[in-house]
Amino acid sequence: MALSVSPVETIAWASLLGAAGQWLGNRLRMPPILFWLTAGMLLGPGAAGLIDAGALRDGLPAWIELALVVILFEGGLNLDLRTMRREGGLVGRLLLLGILASLGIGGVAAHVWGGLGWEAAAVFGALAAISGPAVVAPILKHVRVHRRLAQVLLGEAMLVDALGAVLAVVLLQGLAAGAWWPNGAWWLARTLGVGLAFGLVGGAGLGWLLARAAVRDSELRMVFAVAWVWAFAATAGQFAAQAGLVSAIVAGVVVQRFPVPDIARLKRFKGAIVVWLVSTLFVILAASLDLQALRTALGPGLGVSAALAFVARPLAAWLATLGAGWPRADRAFLAAFAPKGIVVAGMASLAGESLAHAEVAGAERFEALVFVVVLAASLVYGLMSGPLKRWLGVRGPEHTMLIVGGGALALEIGRAMEGWEVWYLDSDPYAVARMRRAGARAVSGNPMDPLFLELAGAPDAAAALVMTPGTEHNLLIARILRDDFRVETLWVAVEEGDERTYAKLMQRVGVVRAFGKHLSYTYWADQAYRKRLVYETRTIAPDSPLVGCRLGDVRIPNGVLPIVIRRGKEATLAHDDWVLAAGDEVVLLLRPERVEKGQPLLLPPVSEKSGVRAQFANAHHTLQ
Repeated sequence: MALSVSPVETIAWASLLGAAGQWLGNRLRMPPILFWLTAGMLLGPGAAGLIDAGALRDGLPAWIELALVVILFEGGLNLDLRTMRREGGLVGRLLLLGILASLGIGGVAAHVWGGLGWEAAAVFGALAAISGPAVVAPILKHVRVHRRLAQVLLGEAMLVDALGAVLAVVLLQGLAAGAWWPNGAWWLARTLGVGLAFGLVGGAGLGWLLARAAVRDSELRMVFAVAWVWAFAATAGQFAAQAGLVSAIVAGVVVQRFPVPDIARLKRFKGAIVVWLVSTLFVILAASLDLQALRTALGPGLGVSAALAFVARPLAAWLATLGAGWPRADRAFLAAFAPKGIVVAGMASLAGESLAHAEVAGAERFEALVFVVVLAASLVYGLMSGPLKRWLGVRGPEHTMLIVGGGALALEIGRAMEGWEVWYLDSDPYAVARMRRAGARAVSGNPMDPLFLELAGAPDAAAALVMTPGTEHNLLIARILRDDFRVETLWVAVEEGDERTYAKLMQRVGVVRAFGKHLSYTYWADQAYRKRLVYETRTIAPDSPLVGCRLGDVRIPNGVLPIVIRRGKEATLAHDDWVLAAGDEVVLLLRPERVEKGQPLLLPPVSEKSGVRAQFANAHHTLQ
């Protein structure tokens, strides 16, 4: 006997399975969409019967639209405006050519192999252009390509969500009216215009209110922001169908231009809502599928997926990057990366009903075909992006570094890290202000809060140096960077006397002591702030007894701090495990008053023969 499932039970089970799928995805480093779709199909009416999308009846389309608004607003809020200014032309070409290629090649493939009528095939082509940050971001979090490539992919995903959805709606409107031209052009222009206007006004109003702290309660501010965006999106939709989607992403971009004091918390709050909405909706939508229709659509869907993956996307990516000066490996990765997400699935559910109501040929196969493409794209791009990156030789974030704490000392270390992009996070707002005046990218906030670590660039950092006043505090921050952000290389400053106390903990966390010696944080930070330090550069000679020594074993006098070691064209932070070689340039900070003229600044370990001094070539200049 079939179980009677209530709306409450459907939402409760879908939420639980969505959260479990997200957890499994993080643990196994796989796209969670695979677990969501599988759970929905196994527990839907066609199988276990614990989840029934039909129980939500008319509420499901409204929920989908509200969820898409929050997803797109969160995307606009996180859109990297610096990258858009620098790479806006490339992203624009990817959007235009990607949509055109999907409409043409994807539409023809859906008609020929998928059995859709031309009208339904055109709508399919518009939806197939959509990728979405909700699925792109988790994959890039695991694959970790360099920042420029990641931001272009994320920027494209955020913008194509709204444009692809709007285009699909315009095509559906044309289908209902019996003609796409010239009315379609007017509908498209009206939708974009209304969405832009409401997004600008709504975003400016919300940004102004949040910046002036008109709503002071922190929790209420977050809820107020969501309600505000929903209200403006709903109002925009009254003037033009789906204009609310455009208004949401525009509002997000506008809000981040305002000096909102807790914008990082707003982003994290939106991110949590998006994770819940995306996971729950995916499970419910997967449960609504007819498993027999899905099996029927499997073969044609794989053929359509192949046409999109091997013809449409590569063609659009290669044409978009012509003359852009991008490396061949990056262009190939762009051409081979186009996953599909919740916006595709949500719009497919809405579009499928409209096509069935209009009695369009192939409407009964439309939703199943879209889900096969989504599932195939998730499997291919989620599982193969990592091996593809390594095979193509795409750079990861190898030369991006986050320095946590340190104040003025951090800035001096960052200046010496030639060839690295260095970002800063400090709890001292005055230190951060000085860093920004010096042209550095710096964030003020609590480094124990993952929210601020994320805002400072931890997800894109290949390495991090943590140097706050306490060793234990440094290790706790390093553990967050390792566990939550998978930063591969971690260095920590260790106070005098703490080396043995925290040796086992350092080994468990997987960190290395920075500078090759203990750091008296208060002293060095104060001296850097007062500009009392100078740089010294020492080159290790071929006959030096230091050749082959670990920096952690080298004797370093008081008042001398190794900060960077250069070998050839590469630079790295000075740390215990570095083995010195002939030709290494060791950059040191020192107080001239603490060092006698001609005094060796680096001495071999005590096990070496006494009285032997290293041979160095010297360079000396004062801090600016």
